[in-house]
Amino acid sequence: YPELAPLLLRLQKQNEMIAGQMAKLRQAQNEFAEITNHMREGFLVIDDKEEVLSYNKSALTLLDVTDIEEGPQHILSLNRSESLRETLDKVLAGESAECLLEIAERKVRLLANPVIDSGRVQGAVLLLRDTTEQEEREKLRREFTANVSHELKTPLTSIKGFVETLKAGAIEDPKIAHKFLDIIEIESD
Repeated sequence: YPELAPLLLRLQKQNEMIAGQMAKLRQAQNEFAEITNHMREGFLVIDDKEEVLSYNKSALTLLDVTDIEEGPQHILSLNRSESLRETLDKVLAGESAECLLEIAERKVRLLANPVIDSGRVQGAVLLLRDTTEQEEREKLRREFTANVSHELKTPLTSIKGFVETLKAGAIEDPKIAHKFLDIIEIESD
């Protein structure tokens, strides 16, 4: 039917246009996946129903998940901790939030930001970072500071006590004064 030719031609052009747009979308999606899969940080995108829309391999590794089921996956099926639950509640209420998760003897910092469109929370972007080494260094720094403080307080207390004794009159006895000054010198060293 020659009268259908213009309609068929138009449908063919629209199909070609749609195929081109789909190819561009697939390419952009593949580029995004390639970038996020090479991140050390874990990356998750969830919707407002807390279903995982996108993730990278690092997220699964940091959450200690060996495999994930196909299809819609609720975020709490990956980790059921109370701190994650509280963080999700905050972020889906429209606030940025963060928490520290302890997973398989590792400490993982979770940063969550809401995705807001037209004044409504549509979902959230979650970033996971392994902070085990950083937390260990901070713990060692605190222990070192406490040890140094203790090691300095002990001789200083002794020095202060001998100085107070000398001021109270022991300085008038040269033998005691000399002995106390020797002790002060030793404690100072």
